[in-house]
Amino acid sequence: YYMCNTIAIFDFDGTITKDDTLWLFLKFSMGSFGFYWVLFKNSPLLFLSLLGLFPKGKAKEQLLSSCFKGMTLFQFERLCNRFFETKKNIIRPEAREAIHYHFKNGSKVIILTASPTNWVKPFATSLGISKVIGTELETDVKGKLTGRFSTKNCNGIEKVKRLNTEFPDLKDNFKIYAYGDSSGDKELLAFADYPFFKKF
Repeated sequence: YYMCNTIAIFDFDGTITKDDTLWLFLKFSMGSFGFYWVLFKNSPLLFLSLLGLFPKGKAKEQLLSSCFKGMTLFQFERLCNRFFETKKNIIRPEAREAIHYHFKNGSKVIILTASPTNWVKPFATSLGISKVIGTELETDVKGKLTGRFSTKNCNGIEKVKRLNTEFPDLKDNFKIYAYGDSSGDKELLAFADYPFFKKF
């Protein structure tokens, strides 16, 4: 008899949090006026991506680029920490309980998200989670954001690919619990042994 390890994988936006943090973070960083101006400037691309005529990941990259390109990673991380300090209350109590439950039962717990890991990590740390897999932002030699992603947008099938890269033989070694709330989690939930859709 072989006791299998368990791993609990949580999507972040809408699963652990009550809201999508991309929009919250942009509003927090740019202020209301700046936020709506950036949305207006990028509206053609955003509209096309909603219709499925332009890749969502590319639209997101462009959106973030128009806000933060040229900012140093250090400044950006400070902004991410401030964002966490003001938005701690967006964590769903039920998600916190589920994470606690998995830790108590000796599971490995990770966050797998389409959001940039920079602003997800402070939330993860507060929940005792040390592993965050997500979309990574590219920096240049001077440590400034280039406005591009250094990985693919971590959504859909990309979530499963990143998981398998990070943990080879995952299926053989772990019983997989997965929590998600959107179509971007479909492949992850199909991959899991115990999928939970909109559990909280």
